[in-house]
Amino acid sequence: MTLLPIISMVLGFIVSQAKFRNIISTQAASFVSSTLLFLIGLKGGSSISFVAQDLKLFLYTAIIGATIGFIQPFIFYFFIRKFAKLDIINSATLASQYGSISLVTFATGMQYLLARNVPFDSFMSGVAGLMEIPAIIAGFIIIHLFSHNKKALSTSPIILLNKIIKCKSINLIFLGIIIGLIVKILNLSQVKDSTTLIFMLVLNIFMFSVGIKIFEQKESLLKINKSILAFGIITPILSALIGLALGYILELGVGSSVLFSLLIASASYIAVPAVMKATFSEVKDAIIFPVVLGITLPFNIIVVLPLIYNLAQLVLK
Repeated sequence: MTLLPIISMVLGFIVSQAKFRNIISTQAASFVSSTLLFLIGLKGGSSISFVAQDLKLFLYTAIIGATIGFIQPFIFYFFIRKFAKLDIINSATLASQYGSISLVTFATGMQYLLARNVPFDSFMSGVAGLMEIPAIIAGFIIIHLFSHNKKALSTSPIILLNKIIKCKSINLIFLGIIIGLIVKILNLSQVKDSTTLIFMLVLNIFMFSVGIKIFEQKESLLKINKSILAFGIITPILSALIGLALGYILELGVGSSVLFSLLIASASYIAVPAVMKATFSEVKDAIIFPVVLGITLPFNIIVVLPLIYNLAQLVLK
């Protein structure tokens, strides 16, 4: 499951070299990204628990996670702008990616814990679904603040709110969460089970189209410097440690603390790019994807996950 999206992206890149890059039309790619965003919300909403004690802990965890996800892009943006020398929109997009979460990393963490018989709260999937959104909103704010003149700032909250309300991609995530909650309430287990299979299918088609886009914009790869590569390694470690400390404060337990740390440490390569690309044509896949997929994703799975797990065993037991 972990390697399939990366393999799909590589295949898309290879296919483009063979001059078959039009195998996925623009309309089909748009449909796939929209479906993916809806499924992200659906998976999160269908995993939310309604047990009183769990619901209280879920709300605390979701609020703290969402707050961190909103703050992180502002911090990351200034680092990326200063050291990576990227334009405003691509800097904001990359910063938002690292403020959001990776569902593939999260799913890998769950499998890692299940293989070791370590329990975790079922509502963590709901937390993951809700943590997708704040970083996207932060990205919109960053772009609006730094790409408009000072005279426009007086009306920026109204303009921003209007953009968020009308943003199709954000609305799809919220719609998915609402329907996911209905699925949970009605206990429609068949719908929930089939969602996982559909999600993986759509995800791999999406990543295949990403590979094609990266080939088309391969000249942008030259803009990725050593500073941004270091950013892709150092940021997940620091973020994971913060997540583990918060898990200790919230008394989440070993399993849920590990998952919460992974959520804060991971970077989005699905929801954030889909939203930003649908809104800003200047976003370049060859800039925003390589460091997230080539560095941070495997680093989180190979290094950060076992590191945080072992630390959690020492601190939380």
